[in-house]
Amino acid sequence: MAREIERDESPWYCPECVIWVGWKLDTCSEGHDRPRLPLRYVDVEYDDAWRVDRQDQLRGKIRSLWGVVR
Repeated sequence: MAREIERDESPWYCPECVIWVGWKLDTCSEGHDRPRLPLRYVDVEYDDAWRVDRQDQLRGKIRSLWGVVR
């Protein structure tokens, strides 16, 4: 990943709303809680939240668990 942001300070993905949410927020604008193992903006190579698929979400969970960043 070519993004320069630390993973913990990267916006997280709300799968219910299909939007990126600021890293300091615990809920999205619709009131959904941050997932326990969120997909982060630095985990994908594109800016559009609507392009996120299940593979991206799974990869983000694995990176959250093990802290592995390619």
